[in-house]
Amino acid sequence: MNGLTAPTAALAATIVVIFLSRTFAVRLRCPVTIFLISGIFPLVPGAGIYWTAYYIVTDELALAVRTGFLACKVAVAIVLGIVFVFELPQKFFKFAAKKQEEADDR
Repeated sequence: MNGLTAPTAALAATIVVIFLSRTFAVRLRCPVTIFLISGIFPLVPGAGIYWTAYYIVTDELALAVRTGFLACKVAVAIVLGIVFVFELPQKFFKFAAKKQEEADDR
């Protein structure tokens, strides 16, 4: 298998989304949740959860376990990405606030 796995790709995408969410929240002086929800929503493994339920109903338990486990790994990767970036100190994002203050001074 070449390239990234789905959980690794979800972790990388989540880190980028959360970093940008925190940056824009500081710059625009609004809650990070506004950017967080709209950025994370496309990463949620909805198709994996759907196919897991489908395989359970059709009694294909081996496929259900495989797709369900992959969906859980992607969900955990999203949570870890959120936690990693939220653990960065607020001072780390002050560069965005300084640019906003400079623009306000003009």
